[in-house]
Amino acid sequence: MTIVHNLTSMEVLSDRSCKWGMLVASNARLKSTSIRGEIPDGIGNQSGLVTLNLQGNYLDGTIPAACGELRQLQRLNLGSNRLHGSLPDEREQMEELGVLDVSNNFIAGSIPSWLGKLSQLRYLVKLNNLSI
Repeated sequence: MTIVHNLTSMEVLSDRSCKWGMLVASNARLKSTSIRGEIPDGIGNQSGLVTLNLQGNYLDGTIPAACGELRQLQRLNLGSNRLHGSLPDEREQMEELGVLDVSNNFIAGSIPSWLGKLSQLRYLVKLNNLSI
């Protein structure tokens, strides 16, 4: 995987053995790739991400607050994993978010007020134990 570690820019990322490192991608489509573990806080360093699709993997832990630093993010799909906890209160720069799917996880708690302030949000899938 030396080539991946040497990349400084990429349009689409779709790989089973993704290492976040210093990679800059605009589209990370990693649906059903058997990724295991927690979403690293380093995800917030991927400021160029427009699409992050981690649906259908084996991710556990909580959704890191660092996701809120993804200022260009338009589509976030974390559905069908093993994530738990609540949606982060911090959203920092996620003003472009139009799609948020956290369905089929173990997310609970209140729906954060910042979701109502996202003018681009058109699609929200929860199917968890979230309350208003």
